[in-house]
Amino acid sequence: MSMPALDGNILVLSSLGLLTFDTAATVGLTVISGPGALISAAVSHPCQRTRLLAALVACIVATLAVLAAALLGRAALDFLNLTVLRLFAGAAIVLIGARVAGFDETIPSYLPLAVILIGILLSWRLS
Repeated sequence: MSMPALDGNILVLSSLGLLTFDTAATVGLTVISGPGALISAAVSHPCQRTRLLAALVACIVATLAVLAAALLGRAALDFLNLTVLRLFAGAAIVLIGARVAGFDETIPSYLPLAVILIGILLSWRLS
């Protein structure tokens, strides 16, 4: 059982009307949930057909994202130096945390992405 099934954030999204076909891909990529939580949210309200379709799309998007991450992650081990990349990923996480903490005026929104991209470039193995 996934955590969203226990804490109910998928049910809250559904009850607020945010689990729609338009937002299915976003929910599938950002809310860590299993198919059980999404289907239970889809059938918990009267307009089941639209919510069931949205939950199905969210499940497919989430499954494809996990599959792509697994395949790309395995391939990334061959050509990336993870020791270097780990340092840049940590710096990006600190920057994101600082933006969330309220330093968003001083830290540009593009800076964490730029740090990750520079980290990928510098950790690339040429051999």
